Amino acid sequence: MWVIVLGGSFYLVAKPVREASIDFYGYYISASAIHQGKPIYAQETHDSVSAAMGIQKASLVRYPPTLAILIQPLLLVSPYVASLTWFSVNVVLLLIGVGLLFWQSSLRDGRIRVALLLLPVSFTPVLMNFYLGQVNILIFVLIVLTYLAFARRRSYSAGVLLALSTWIKIWPITLIAYFVWKREWKVVAGSLIGLLLIGALTLALAGSGQTTSFFTDQLPRLLDGTERGMDHLNQSIPGVFAKLLAPSSSYVRPLIENPILAQQGSRIATLLAIVATVILCSWPVALKDREQFSTEFVLVVITTMLITGWLWEASLILLLPAYFFIAEELERQHITSWRQIALPIASVVLIDVHRVIWTLANPDKQVLPGYLLISPFLGLMLIWLIFVVKRLREIVNSREGSHEEVHTLVT
Repeated sequence: MWVIVLGGSFYLVAKPVREASIDFYGYYISASAIHQGKPIYAQETHDSVSAAMGIQKASLVRYPPTLAILIQPLLLVSPYVASLTWFSVNVVLLLIGVGLLFWQSSLRDGRIRVALLLLPVSFTPVLMNFYLGQVNILIFVLIVLTYLAFARRRSYSAGVLLALSTWIKIWPITLIAYFVWKREWKVVAGSLIGLLLIGALTLALAGSGQTTSFFTDQLPRLLDGTERGMDHLNQSIPGVFAKLLAPSSSYVRPLIENPILAQQGSRIATLLAIVATVILCSWPVALKDREQFSTEFVLVVITTMLITGWLWEASLILLLPAYFFIAEELERQHITSWRQIALPIASVVLIDVHRVIWTLANPDKQVLPGYLLISPFLGLMLIWLIFVVKRLREIVNSREGSHEEVHTLVT
């Protein structure tokens, strides 16, 4: 299965078919712009560099310049060869990430191991990362390494890994905030040191103008809300409300046209998700065991994805650790009922069916009702609810354990 899927994905990238490697070519252009001393976020730079290199279509990069610095070595080859090299790097990174999850899980049930082994190559976000050449697989590996480093009490290393993730894609800063809230000061110290060192390196290699431009021009755009015209692909809470009530995309037909309701509903749902996550991660504030950390870690990652204004399908690769943690829980409790197993399976199906609806069932990109294009959001919410229930169960068990300890001491 792995050979077939990876071979098919490589064919689509090497052919290339339609808009293959569109995001990687954006990274490549930004790396070339830094090499030439041009402003990487300017549309004029993007157009001139892509035309000079013969790149037909590429996304305009809005990430910090750190990623462009990391892929500088690929400028030694042509954009096409670089895209194939990046594909190979992503395959290696995926193998490393999945291997690390298997290594830490100690799963013994052969059926569960086979299901988890097939999951990455049947999961649309993974395939979209290969096809578009995105950086999410690298972020996935860094997040898994962060989790493992902290679980094995290598707190400073966990902090540095989070800092690198933040400088590549800004959203992991919420995980640093999480460790501040949990009073894990070694992780926080490692994060601050990493942010300073990587930031200094970025300033030195990219220039102060490039770095400053991200924080003054691009970051406000990322925080401002959804990207206009992309509602049909946006799976965040703001994106879904826009899709259903006030889309800017011409590909979506809303349920009703009500921009005020879309804006207010998005704000209320976002606030509820944040408040619920904070409350669930606050009992107790101190991390008592690995199970508590696993649950809270996943909740923070998912909540961050939900509340960000721009959430694309490929970013959902970060759900892979969640499925592994669910499998561990099922095996630990000897649960084999279909009711329990059906929930994570339904999540995968909901996420995968979006690409079928959008690409295969709608090849001409005709206007579709908004509710047909929110299945990845529903799959993400389902996993979030699974971990909410799991965390509530842990809190109840913790309180019962505390009461039993008090009763034993009194006795």
